Amino acid sequence: MLRERQYETRTLVKLRCMRRTLHTVPLDLAPIVHRATLDLRMMDLRARLRGLGATSKALERTAMRIREIMDTGAQPASTIVLRTVERQRGTAGDVAAVLLARLSLKYLWEMGELTYHNRASHWAREERWFESTSVAYPSLRLNELDEVEARRKLVSAYIDRFGPVTERDIVWWSGLRVVDVRTAIRDLADELAVVSVTGLHDSCYMSLRSLARLDTFKPPARQWVRFLAYEDPSLKGYFESRARYLSPDHVALAFNSIGEVLPCVMIGGELVGRWSWDSTARRVRWAPFVPRSKLAPAIERERVHFEEMLRSW
Repeated sequence: MLRERQYETRTLVKLRCMRRTLHTVPLDLAPIVHRATLDLRMMDLRARLRGLGATSKALERTAMRIREIMDTGAQPASTIVLRTVERQRGTAGDVAAVLLARLSLKYLWEMGELTYHNRASHWAREERWFESTSVAYPSLRLNELDEVEARRKLVSAYIDRFGPVTERDIVWWSGLRVVDVRTAIRDLADELAVVSVTGLHDSCYMSLRSLARLDTFKPPARQWVRFLAYEDPSLKGYFESRARYLSPDHVALAFNSIGEVLPCVMIGGELVGRWSWDSTARRVRWAPFVPRSKLAPAIERERVHFEEMLRSW
């Protein structure tokens, strides 16, 4: 489904945005996440440019060569780099020229001029083919918003989807500076509610629309279980308020040292263990954070269902 929507119907696009990491987003959100985080990503790129001992003019000259090359259509990254170096009368052995060409390609991608598609035959591999964004996504205008408006829209969308959240949650999830988050919250004052959540010391924000939905919300009649994927986006939505779904004692069991969330088992909105795929036995294994014998039957039923689904692939 992802391959179809991203590479065939092209209703999704992959960008580097929040926290300078890759996200796959629908086209209506793409300009927002792109412009809101562009400055932060450009800081990284300029630092790498200084590390190469190259100038901004050299970067732009090389980028111009790549633009000319992209007029001939989609191409793999390695081909673009080699052709760029050759046009600048270099060779594949010219390390400095190759590194500058790679950085220039990244520059055009970060700026939104280029997009890439994965043409690898297996989902666990990647073979990047770059193409002009205007060709791949004719209706997409990644740079149509100014940065202040984009940040406001990003913070608004996040609070609406993940609220109630704290200011620290927003900063961590978005990667934006505290001052930019506070400015966005101030500008959104008429759309937000400030609420208290049991167990959290700081005030939390919700959209008025989400708050209104609580009036008609009813908890599920049955206890529900899910085996969540690595880097599950719902779990990545929170930092300070992770206690809503995870005991502070178990954070190190669910998140690794760089903040990536591991494949976990959730029951009734609470993380209770981790799971893994045994490729030899073709079985789903799971281990609870603490002994929970009463939960085992419900989790076992979902584990069997999940295992059957993975085996079918």
